[in-house]
Amino acid sequence: VGMLGGFGVLCGVRRVSEGAASTASAFFEPACVLFRTWLACIFAPGFIALPLKVPPLGAVEVVAFFGLLLAGFATSTATNAAVATALAPRNCD
Repeated sequence: VGMLGGFGVLCGVRRVSEGAASTASAFFEPACVLFRTWLACIFAPGFIALPLKVPPLGAVEVVAFFGLLLAGFATSTATNAAVATALAPRNCD
């Protein structure tokens, strides 16, 4: 929600003032470069700690897992579609 909200705010700033959007982009650029540089170090320990063999799961756990994935995908897609529709430029012909 935070990243989507930040994206919406930045899109709104760009619509209001292109110069302000460029200033905001320049302000966040060092943090983005730092994040890209250290991304592997941040995520590598979690990936290394993952088990190499998945323990056996029952049918209830598998169905619940895929249900959670489907619900998350549907919610994320609906939210993103609503935000994209709200921020899309209007054609006033």
